[in-house]
Amino acid sequence: MNETQRLRESLHHLTVLVVDDEPEVRNATCGLMQRFFDHVESASDGLEALDKFAQTPFDLLLCDLRMPRMDGLTLMHRLTERGFDPFRVILSGTIDPIDIQHVAHLCFPKPVDFAMITILLRTLELYIKPKEANV
Repeated sequence: MNETQRLRESLHHLTVLVVDDEPEVRNATCGLMQRFFDHVESASDGLEALDKFAQTPFDLLLCDLRMPRMDGLTLMHRLTERGFDPFRVILSGTIDPIDIQHVAHLCFPKPVDFAMITILLRTLELYIKPKEANV
């Protein structure tokens, strides 16, 4: 079993929400995520994402920073206020480290490629295992 297969086997059960206002980026990111996860959904902005979290408490959130109606930072703060604690990844063309400090676990530039996803999966595996052991 190669590493890609091992990571899929380890993480496929997690739920994923991809939030981006650019349909091409959102669809491409969802396509990459579907190679590893069984349940991947998308939203076009923070308000739609909040509605989706009310239905499904996602394990992994991949989110753009700059979006209409509700930006990524506001979304992450609102999720925390409502008691949701997904693994948070910011995807953005423009990243200010001060903006994302204390709100995201990881941050990647757009567009996301397979190498970045591999880093995400390795990190996610390390993050999730201790949490699952405590359940």
